[in-house]
Amino acid sequence: MQGDISASEAAFRAKAQQDGFCDPIQKMVEADRFNAPHSHDETLFLFIQAGQLTVDKPEGPVVATPGNTITVAAGLEHTELAGPDGATILVTRR
Repeated sequence: MQGDISASEAAFRAKAQQDGFCDPIQKMVEADRFNAPHSHDETLFLFIQAGQLTVDKPEGPVVATPGNTITVAAGLEHTELAGPDGATILVTRR
């Protein structure tokens, strides 16, 4: 683990490792960035470090803010929308 991280980020990293996800990478998402409907070949596990990210899944939108996590199953069609200040997220896959 790196330097000063929050307890919730440490828990995210531990859970990702325990569940067989790869090492997380940090991604910056620009303000109000919208990603049209798409899916991924791998399951994603996201941790919001700053800002806001909304992932709209078939069962409804998940609005995540700092300290929240989102899991997106492989093959699940969804959209993503960053908040007005963008988002800084950790992304891991398996």
